[in-house]
Amino acid sequence: MKNRSLQTVYIVLLVCADLFLASVTSAEDDVSDLGMGPGSVQSQLHEVESARRSEHPSWPSIPSFEQYNLSLAADYQILAQQLDNSPADEEAVGGVARFFGTWKMNPQSSAPGRVTFKVENRHRLGTDLPPQVLLPAAGVSGSSGPTFNDKKGVLTNLYWGQSFKDNEFGYIAGIIDVADFIDVYGLINVWTEFNNVAFATNPTIPVPAQGLGAAGRWSVPGKFYLTGSVADINGDPHRPDDAFDSFFSTSEYLTHVEFGRAGSWEDRWADNMHLTLWHADARDEAGLASDWGVAASISQRYGAWLPFFRAGYADRGVSLQKKTISTGAGYTLDSKNFVGVGASWGQAAGNNRDQYTLEGYYKWQVFNHILLVPSVQWIRNPSHNQAEDQLWLAALKCRVTF
Repeated sequence: MKNRSLQTVYIVLLVCADLFLASVTSAEDDVSDLGMGPGSVQSQLHEVESARRSEHPSWPSIPSFEQYNLSLAADYQILAQQLDNSPADEEAVGGVARFFGTWKMNPQSSAPGRVTFKVENRHRLGTDLPPQVLLPAAGVSGSSGPTFNDKKGVLTNLYWGQSFKDNEFGYIAGIIDVADFIDVYGLINVWTEFNNVAFATNPTIPVPAQGLGAAGRWSVPGKFYLTGSVADINGDPHRPDDAFDSFFSTSEYLTHVEFGRAGSWEDRWADNMHLTLWHADARDEAGLASDWGVAASISQRYGAWLPFFRAGYADRGVSLQKKTISTGAGYTLDSKNFVGVGASWGQAAGNNRDQYTLEGYYKWQVFNHILLVPSVQWIRNPSHNQAEDQLWLAALKCRVTF
């Protein structure tokens, strides 16, 4: 009953979101904490607010909201996928409604901070499978559209973030999404870029669902940085009321440390190279052994081009893959058009079959608030499907922001 009530609250918030948006002032990202990746609330807010202001330069605001430094946004996203051959279903459609924002505290102080939140409703749309499980059902070690599942109401962010000494130090603590900051690069945003986890995350890292955790950053002089985190590896955004009990009683964690060099703060993930070390505790209830691994990533902007090279290795391979190498590039055609292509090789644990993945996508900003992303994937030698040599997957992603 408690979970049903919580889901009802989420849905009410999502429905009411647009009523607030016309009255909330836009705000620049002048409060920094960890320096979250392209798929984080802060980055998504910046995109939505830029579009809102460019389309409505005289967008009304209410002074009572301005004085509280609230910044809110909402979007609705659909991903439709069609697979050419599968022992299970060959099509999957899913939707995600999100309401997210930040509440800045003393942004002009020497140690500014903010509360960040995001609630979502993830659901299937007329198909038996959600997009997240379409490729695994076909024997692929990996997935496409990992955030498009059928979890219904979830709380994916609710944390406090703060920075110190002119943004030299920063931290976050609360309900966090590890995928927002661990081993990220310029094209890792699954909401607007690649769909396949070979490029939308690192498939060797057992990134948990959102749960209680904390992370910190030190911006070392000379454009270097050091980050580290500890997060509940049993995180369950569907049951945030159990977050503290799971974190402190079960005591099974994913920890990481990352050292890297970035460009300017604004372009820190496009111009970035880093090395990530991680460790995952054994999970008694899930029956999974402990694991550790290393990941490396390089991306560097050259004019309109954004090439990248990424690799990962896991000792046991309790995640989707034990080894992976991926490379590719994005190219900016103009302010409303972008193309990306990626190629990946990977092996699952206990499986020596070389699985290859190619994905290409076209990102078209039709209007300021409407984005379309058609894409196609070719998968050679799916790891867990010896009967097939190759699979083709066509997809269309649509995002509407408010």
